[in-house]
Amino acid sequence: MEYWAGWKWSHPKELRPWIAGQVITPRWAEDYKSDDRIILDNGAFAAWRDNQPMDEEFHVSEVLRAGRLLRPEFVVLPDIVAGGDESLRRSRQSAPAIHSELPSSRLLVAVQEGMKIWEAMELADMFGGGIFVGGADYAWKRYAVETIRAKSKSIYVHVARIWKDGDLCWHSSRTQSFDNTTFGRGQNFNVKLDKVKSLQRYCTRFGELNPVDSCQDGGLRP
Repeated sequence: MEYWAGWKWSHPKELRPWIAGQVITPRWAEDYKSDDRIILDNGAFAAWRDNQPMDEEFHVSEVLRAGRLLRPEFVVLPDIVAGGDESLRRSRQSAPAIHSELPSSRLLVAVQEGMKIWEAMELADMFGGGIFVGGADYAWKRYAVETIRAKSKSIYVHVARIWKDGDLCWHSSRTQSFDNTTFGRGQNFNVKLDKVKSLQRYCTRFGELNPVDSCQDGGLRP
């Protein structure tokens, strides 16, 4: 399982061997100077958090603008936080234009609570893409991954914002990648986390297989 770091947070030297790339939103595209691989997040969560409106036309144009600059490996299609069917409609409407403009980027369809996961998978399959598991509830993230894997053992799955050792262990046998900003922050509780130990257990180091092949619940790494 690959670990993707959040951009604009510190990347302590002890974490660098496990950072597969960085997740960045369109807002910061012009400021990005790293050579790391990129997941272009569409910025919906940040806009929702900051109470900023994000109409569909502007949303898609921002993703395209950033995509042209960054040429990311992955692009999370525009979605709507807590948008349900409307969120998937936005992703479906924007997919052809983004795929046409950024043909070398793999498209990820965001899923969250209240969405029809299998319909999202059908959209991802149309463009050879994958699934970006969002949502706020950690139990729901596991439910979503189980639902996805019941239908497809091979579709690419990225899980957003997980950091606890137990969650990393569970997802490491079922998903290809995850991200968080927690490992790069400096709050007291984050400093106390044994981040390197978790990364050693479950994550790929510079694209090489980690020697640890199992985790506490008996699951095997993909």
